[in-house]
Parts: sequence; C-alpha cells; structure tokens
Amino acid sequence: MCPTASDNTAQQWWEGGQRRRSSSPVFRVLTVVVSEAAVCVAIWPWLRDVPQIGVPLFVVLSLAVQLIAAVVWLYPSASSLLRPRCRTEQKPLKAALGIVMVFALAVVTFYILAVLFGAPLTEQAVETLLFSVHLAALTTLPVVVTQDTTPKALSNLFFGDGSLRCILPGGANVDQRTCVLTRAAMFAVVGAWAGAIALPLDWDRPWQQWPTPCVVGASLGHLLAFVLPMPLAGVEQCP
Repeated sequence: MCPTASDNTAQQWWEGGQRRRSSSPVFRVLTVVVSEAAVCVAIWPWLRDVPQIGVPLFVVLSLAVQLIAAVVWLYPSASSLLRPRCRTEQKPLKAALGIVMVFALAVVTFYILAVLFGAPLTEQAVETLLFSVHLAALTTLPVVVTQDTTPKALSNLFFGDGSLRCILPGGANVDQRTCVLTRAAMFAVVGAWAGAIALPLDWDRPWQQWPTPCVVGASLGHLLAFVLPMPLAGVEQCP
C-alpha cells in the first residue's frame, strides 16, 4: 500500500493536469499558432529550394511544437513523469500512453489514405510517413490532448457530439476550444488536399516534389482556421 500522503499528492497532481486540459487559456493555443507560423517562415527557404532537408526539419519542428503544447496542457510539471510512482499513481502515464496510441493510429490512417489518394506506396515511403506524421500532429494530437483518452471519450470525440458535427450548423453544444481545434483539424486536411494541386503542374520547381505542397498546405490550412472568425452559435464558452 502506498502512503496516504503520496496518494493525495498523486491525486492533486492528476487533477491539476485535468484542470489544465479543461480550462487552458486561449493564449496557449495562440502560442502554438505563433510558434508554428514562425517555423513556417524560418524553414520556408529549405522547403522551397531543398525539400529533402526542409520537409523532415519542418515536420520535426512542428511536431515538437505540438508535443510541447501537449505536455503543458496535460501535465502540471513534465519533470514529474521521471519520479518513481506506486502502481496506483499511473493515471497520468496511462493518459499519455493513450495519446501516443491514438497518434500512432492516426499516422497509420493518414498513410493509408495518402496511398489511396495517389501517394507512392514504396518508392517514397519516408516522405509519405513524414506527411502522415505532420498531418496527425496537426489534426489528432491537439484535439486528443484536450480530451480524456478513455474508449468512451475517444468514441464521442470522433463519432459523437465532439466530432466534426460540432462545427456544423445545428451541431451539438460543446466547448469553444473543442470546436476551434476540430475546425483547425478539418482545415489542415483540406489544406493538404488543396496543396496536392501543385504536384502535377509542369513548373519543375523543387518544392513541387511530394510531399512538400501537401505538408505546407496542411500547415497553412491549420493556421487559417485560427485566423478566420468562427460563428459561436450553439457553442459553450470555456470557463
């Protein structure tokens, strides 16, 4: 049995993380957006002229931005993950494991979808994997981090009231942050699809190589979702 004081500390630690997920201020989302925009501007010369270097660098930096945001939202202190814990104090780690599993599933899903939409199956597997990781980081990771990772919560997130239906007219009432992140995910997917228009053009530019236009399009769509105003009818304000 673990000491009572340790149990209380663990409970406070976990509840603090949930409070951060449920009442994260808007400026944290804006910080992620500004950071991602800065990465786009900084890496653009490499994306334009040397995509073999620019795309992996851009994907890694964008993923780092999303992971840092995930740690800030989910845990009161990331260093607490390194502390020894009793068996009854594993809830935060279980939540993190759930996020990793959902993220990995999203990567596989986007990889399969990319191949079905015409991406090379084996010749450019690394490039397709980078695109899948980038799209999963922009779409799945931010939304899942702000929600619970139980099967019921995930089912509601992707198929229930917390799904894309929440941003449609007459959709379910959910908190504003969930709608904003869900719309950003949708815009990222649409942006990636729109970026594919540049692939078959005969301009013979380095940045037209797969998956550079789709990666850039996904990021631009993701950023555009935060810039455009969003109707808040039927949307609950975050506390």
